[in-house]
Amino acid sequence: MPASPGLCQALIERSGQAFFAYDTGTEAFTYLSLTFKAIFRIREGGSDNLLALVHPEDRHHVAEKLTALLEGRLSTPWSFVSGTRARRSSGCA
Repeated sequence: MPASPGLCQALIERSGQAFFAYDTGTEAFTYLSLTFKAIFRIREGGSDNLLALVHPEDRHHVAEKLTALLEGRLSTPWSFVSGTRARRSSGCA
């Protein structure tokens, strides 16, 4: 039996992990977990600028990764951490 979107969202919210979905076509967030909103201090109707959430010294690196992802050149999962350095993800992307 396939999992329902509601079940998936409930599991995400209960995990305590920060998750988001970002539509690169519209350059807008389509989903922000409550933990993500709390960590990044995002209020309803807040900014959809993904790079604004990244430490200024890491924005160029994250922008390069996003470009590689859009061009199909990114073969390894990765993530970024607010206020610190971008890093490879040890789990799923």
